[in-house]
Amino acid sequence: MAYDPNREQLVGESWEMPAREHHLVTYTASKAEAERQMRETLPGLPLIVVRPSIIVGHSRLGCTPSTSIFWVFRMGYEIDHFMCDLDDYIDVVPVDYCAGAISHILLANTLHWDLYHISAGRGGACKLRDIYLAMNRTERPKAEGISSYRRISKRPNQHAGAAVPSQARHPQPPPADPRVIALRWLLVAALRVRQPTPADRGHAATAAHDRLRRPLPEIHRWHVAAGTNARRFQMSVSRRAAALIAALAGCLAAASAAHAAGNAPLAEWQSSAGVLFDQLDGEPPATWSAALGVTSARLAAYPGANRNRQWTSPIVDLRYGNRAFASTEEGIGYNLPGFTTTRAGVALTYDYGRSANEGPNHALLGIHAAPEVKLFVEHAFTPVLLRFDVRRAIGGYDGWVADLSAYVALPLSKSLVLFAGPSITAADNHYLQRYYGIDAIEAAAGAGPEFHPRSGLESVTLGANLVWTISDHWLVEGYTAGDRLFGNAANSPARGPLSRLSGGLAILYQF
Repeated sequence: MAYDPNREQLVGESWEMPAREHHLVTYTASKAEAERQMRETLPGLPLIVVRPSIIVGHSRLGCTPSTSIFWVFRMGYEIDHFMCDLDDYIDVVPVDYCAGAISHILLANTLHWDLYHISAGRGGACKLRDIYLAMNRTERPKAEGISSYRRISKRPNQHAGAAVPSQARHPQPPPADPRVIALRWLLVAALRVRQPTPADRGHAATAAHDRLRRPLPEIHRWHVAAGTNARRFQMSVSRRAAALIAALAGCLAAASAAHAAGNAPLAEWQSSAGVLFDQLDGEPPATWSAALGVTSARLAAYPGANRNRQWTSPIVDLRYGNRAFASTEEGIGYNLPGFTTTRAGVALTYDYGRSANEGPNHALLGIHAAPEVKLFVEHAFTPVLLRFDVRRAIGGYDGWVADLSAYVALPLSKSLVLFAGPSITAADNHYLQRYYGIDAIEAAAGAGPEFHPRSGLESVTLGANLVWTISDHWLVEGYTAGDRLFGNAANSPARGPLSRLSGGLAILYQF
């Protein structure tokens, strides 16, 4: 767009570029030369070239994320002069639109072309007049508006017919208008009003690092809460109390054992897959978000069980921004503020225990259901996420359990994303004794010889969630996991199969 300002002529996606002397600025000439040399020097390279148009600002965050060209427009507005007419069209695109288009090209299964322009196009370009009228409404309004605006440079195509000496490979440009020189000095002065401090540079470097760590749009689009997707939506203040009460009741009373960490042989991360990715997308979180659904799965009746059972239960998920949540999958919790690529907090979850007369000869004693206090922290190295949690039951098995997990988010298409990764679980002797041990009473009842496990590793699990987004509101998720017992849990006479494959299906409606 920079080398031909004629608004009636589209810039075609062509490898044929004008000669260097026909470019308005050396910036576009250098880009064209780089493309040419790449194609000539490395002909076998699978080269895809993307040419963005003029990038200014962000469609939701304003001009803070991309300010360089905004300063040019602003200075032209301040001095009432610019290098084109008010009714000339300028092809401007926001940085998030550009980044999304590039990500789409990167993730496409097939590409029909090897050259793409990212631009607003004939239907999306705006006039310079529109830009300055918007500034006049939001900046310091001028009494005369933009009526005093003047163009201060001739159109380049006015000189197109001028003779160029054959011996001059790079002809000298015509003498610059004094007002152009003044504009350049004003621009330089404006950018030097405040030089960035070391603190500014550090902040900018951190921000750039965070942006590089963000997941691809096809990944962070899925906010998978409870092993499913929960799209954010706005609620009125009058509905918040009722929604919170309903979510609390659903979390504590609903029998959603399909994803309960203490009961299901799934990887611990599968109950919260994708939640951190959602807060990395750079968008301000909605005040409230909610989702309802149902899940059904074939899972172990309890940790180390010798039988499976079919679990069918509701899914309720309510979130207050990135701060608090109430969910049948993650429990009731609070995320500590101040983090971008990290999520850390505390949650109240639930262990469903074990009914009596289970295990060998139906001789094992029951374990009461009990709440658990969980501390968790996870960090994204996009597209990989590491997670650690430790939880303590208040009653019930009356012990400590810890999980170390890692999983990766893989977009398979625009509507399919796969989460997959391992999880390692360790526990103290209280937990292992209740679920895998055999005490004197249980041994006398025929459960087997007395067995008193020590603290250590319980199991290693490999899990996967496949999320299919059907529409803006509906999605379906399939989840599966294979786990294997280790250590004292594997040596227990009371355990069931050494390895187990589990899985289920969920359907969710996002408000």
